[in-house]
Parts: sequence; C-alpha cells; structure tokens
Amino acid sequence: MHCVSPLNDPVRLAALKATRLLDSPPEEEFDRITRLAARMVGAPVCLVSLVDDARQFFKSATGLPAEVRETPLSHSFCQYAVTSRQRLKIEDARSDPRVADNGAVHDLGVIAYLGFPLAGEDGTVWGSFCVIDTKPRQWTAEEEVTVGEFAAIVANLIELRRTSNRLVNLIEVLAHDLKNPLSGVRMIAGLLHEKNAELPSGCRPLVDSLTADTNRALELIGNVVGRSRRSFDPQPASPTRVKLAEFFAEMGERFHTALTRKSILLFTELHPEDAALDIDRWALGHIVDNLVSNAIKFSAPESAIAVHALASPSRITIEIHDQGPGFTVEDLTHLYQRYARLSARPTDGEDSTGLGLSLVKRLVDQANGQIECLSKPGVGTTFRLAFPAP
Repeated sequence: MHCVSPLNDPVRLAALKATRLLDSPPEEEFDRITRLAARMVGAPVCLVSLVDDARQFFKSATGLPAEVRETPLSHSFCQYAVTSRQRLKIEDARSDPRVADNGAVHDLGVIAYLGFPLAGEDGTVWGSFCVIDTKPRQWTAEEEVTVGEFAAIVANLIELRRTSNRLVNLIEVLAHDLKNPLSGVRMIAGLLHEKNAELPSGCRPLVDSLTADTNRALELIGNVVGRSRRSFDPQPASPTRVKLAEFFAEMGERFHTALTRKSILLFTELHPEDAALDIDRWALGHIVDNLVSNAIKFSAPESAIAVHALASPSRITIEIHDQGPGFTVEDLTHLYQRYARLSARPTDGEDSTGLGLSLVKRLVDQANGQIECLSKPGVGTTFRLAFPAP
C-alpha cells in the first residue's frame, strides 16, 4: 500500500492553504512573539515556520535578514517536527545523524535547534515554532517549557485566523445570496420611479424610501464584505473627518419610513453647527444607527426621540434619548452582552436579536470612545457617547 507522507498529505496542505498565511507579509502580531521568545531563551533566531510539500515559509523570522522569507526543504529542520508531530531538540546538528547532512547546517549555520509543531484543534500540523543557535547548546528544561508555551500561543493565533477565514467565506456567500434579491428589488423600485406620475401621491414617498433603503442595504453588504476581508490588515483603517450636521441629515433620511410608520418625531440638535468628528464613518454609522433603531423599536407610537451633539475642546458628546420603557437595574448589569435577554419588548412586533448593543460597545471601544446608559423603568433611556475631539 502506498502511504502518503505527512508533508504531501492533501488534507494537511489544504488546511495550511486555508490559513491564508503562506506568502503573506510580515505582521507585528507574529513578530512580537518571536522577538519575545528569542529574548526569553537568549537565542539569536526564532521562527514561525509554515511547511508545505516543497519549502518552509517564515511567517515571522526574528534574527534573519528581512529578505529571507523561505528555504527549500533541503534546508529545513522544521519539516521533522511536522512529520513526527513531536518536539524536536538538537544540541549539535553536526553530530546528530537526523540532520547532519541537512543543508541548513552547512549553508545557514544552524547548529542547535528547539522546535515544536504548530497544530490546530483538529490535529492538522501547519509547521513549527522554533528557536535556533549558531553554536552547540544544551537546551534546559525551563527553555523547553518556555518555547512550548510560545508555540501554543502561535498555534492558537493561527487557529483563530483560520476560523476568521471561514467566517469571511460565509459572509461572502451570504452577501452574494442577499445581493441578488436586493438587486431585483432595486430594479423594481427603478421601474416604479419611471411611472411616478401614474402612482397615487401617497405612494411616491414609499417608492423613494424603498429605493434609498435598498441602496443602503447593498452598500452595507459591500462594506461588510470589504471590512471582513481587511480584518487582519496590518495597517489599521485611518479615521476620516465626519461633519455631524451632514451625518444627522443622512440619519434622518435613513429612518424616515420607520419613524413615519409609528408616527414618532425625531429631533436633532448640534452645537456648534460645524462640529466634526475624526472617526471611521462606517463605525459611527453603525453605532448611532443601532441606538436610534432600538429607540424606534421600543418607543410607543406618537412619541419622540432626540439626538443631541455637543462639541467641546476635548471631546464630542452625542446623546440619543427616547421615551420608551427604560431598563431595569438587572438589565443594566448585562446590557452589552451578546444575545442578552432584556425586559423591554418592541412595541410593534419588530425583530430584536440581542446583538445590537454588544456591537455598539465594541465599535465604541475601538474608536477610543466611551458609552454610558442612563435609564429608569418607565422614564425612558439616554445613551451618551463620548469621543476625543479632533
């Protein structure tokens, strides 16, 4: 029977490719770990080495020249940690029969090596985390424990990356499947626009709202897919200058239909009128839209919602106040937990997943902002957002 080598195993190679780390640029997230590990054990070289069927690629390589990102398997010790699935400890490669003839000894000066396989939760081995010395060395038990712990950290990081990639794939499939019917709705709305003169006057604003909401949904899908693909971009997105007067006007247009349906008045107030905020516009839109959407859901018909913004030299404060049922003391203890079950219920059968406030809290934190909830049962709720002034 022909046995497949672990290095050539198509299942392993597919899992390695799915990490999307092969041939990817250096990232501080990995480099920080190899720098610390090298310093902890006093080794001149530390590698995160991903091994395929022909080479080893260095996702991180502390102690090597920046241009050295890979070597062929003829110059690899890490391949043996992959095939054995065990720790590989070599104190003097020149006299070790396992690697004495390996090109890394003669061409790269690899003499002492301590490496651990990098394995996923399903047992797939992607490569090795190792420290290297250019002179003979007896690795201590403490050093073995230290390097093993760092290897576990890197393996967890790669596993998280692989899970994220699966989620990105799922998001792209869902986005594709959602865009098709939404594109159909937009086409129908366009046809209705062409017949605007033939429609009853009361239907024309509804057609406008249908078009705007459909365009916004398609834009949102595109933004979500784009951001999911950039989730691990080493360069974070730069904030942009958001003029709050324009932002509030757009917000009012987005919620026109929902407000009209429940006869809820939306008041906005801004001091000064030219106040602006340096922030990721997508994030600010999600933060405020979630809070305003919740205010509409949980407010009674013919009530009011107020959105105030005040700029000071040090910060921008935005408050969203509603006249809804408010939160209980128990609600406030787990307000930002995912899928939290709160006491209030939507007043017109609207859907509520329990995810909105957890998303808001995360986005506010990422924007270096603060969020505060002021609420009493039967009195209404005020969410106060504070962000650094530009």
